[in-house]
Amino acid sequence: MRSPSAALLFLLSWYTTFAAAATASSACERLPNSLTYSQATAPADVSAILRVVVEKINRDVTGVVDVEVAWTGAELHRRVGERIVRCTVTRLAESVVQSTHHDNDDGEDESNQVKIDEHGREIVTQCFEVPFSIIDVNECVIPSSNPMAHKCQPPSICVNTLGSYECVCPSASFSSSSVSAEFLPTPHFWEDITYNQHRTPWEVSYGRSSESSCPNSPSTFGCCEEDGQSREGAVCRSTFRCPIDPCDEEHHDHDREESSPCSSNASCQRANSPLAHPNYTCECPPGLMGNGKHCPKNFKQPQNSQPKVKFDGKTPTEYTKRLLDAGMICGCTKPTVDACDGYHECPPKEMCVADSYNRPSCQCKPGHVRDDVYGCVDEHPPKLTLRYSSNPDS
Repeated sequence: MRSPSAALLFLLSWYTTFAAAATASSACERLPNSLTYSQATAPADVSAILRVVVEKINRDVTGVVDVEVAWTGAELHRRVGERIVRCTVTRLAESVVQSTHHDNDDGEDESNQVKIDEHGREIVTQCFEVPFSIIDVNECVIPSSNPMAHKCQPPSICVNTLGSYECVCPSASFSSSSVSAEFLPTPHFWEDITYNQHRTPWEVSYGRSSESSCPNSPSTFGCCEEDGQSREGAVCRSTFRCPIDPCDEEHHDHDREESSPCSSNASCQRANSPLAHPNYTCECPPGLMGNGKHCPKNFKQPQNSQPKVKFDGKTPTEYTKRLLDAGMICGCTKPTVDACDGYHECPPKEMCVADSYNRPSCQCKPGHVRDDVYGCVDEHPPKLTLRYSSNPDS
């Protein structure tokens, strides 16, 4: 992880050449105790860097007259870790003698040539190395309120790197549980993520630049600016978009109370492509009927919305089929059997009636009674009056 302050800090060279030719052949003395900072607390600009280096020289070295920090002006990868800052330090000669008296029985080092400055003081020029250490900050675990926190958008997974971070789309073989707080990826890890894993359209970023940075990529590695804290690097990572699996409860729509778009007894099946509309379906288990989804708020169920099947126990009735086609039956419900729907056709004047055990049979229609000979006949048959003569001989 690299912050803007760290970026400026690492403008200092690992091993810079000395500004003064007089000290080029001299061995540099390394000061004890490294200047150690986290990325968040590292000096914010070059002047601050020079200031803390000079302050350390003045703390650790006596008789300091002047300090020149050797700096090539080059940007050195802006990586965390240890750096060595070399300085050319002008000291009072008497301080050098005092500090080396006990360390050099033969007297003063021949390389420390005494000169006279414009104030008439005896001075010596020496080389010192100041250790500078920047400790990595894990942007993936610090609070989101921290300015250095990662910019990866769900469901992409933040992967900490030494000096920055990357965003990776989840896959069947890589999830948030694959990354611990101490995890640091190796080159093999990125090679595997980028080239070796077979990923579905759900496991790479969206394919158009208007929808995502790094289109059709499994991660931001090798695509976004290496420094995740730079303006370009932060924007690139924040606009990297992986498809949201509608069936993944971890990344469901938090505006909904339910943790899944499907009802509790339905299974969610995502489409082959995240661009499909809809890109998922809710399937009821065998024996249940409905659209498998939660009923929308203020949804008014139609009358007689209880699903029904025909006599065979499988085929939905025509009314139920119309409701199912219109998506008017929420969730998954066990249907009741309409025993007479699909039962064999009854004779004229008869109709199908189910008994208390839902067993169908043909019964006489209302207003009819069963005759042993003629079957169902009118309960009140018409009276037949014959016209006849009063003369029996006629």
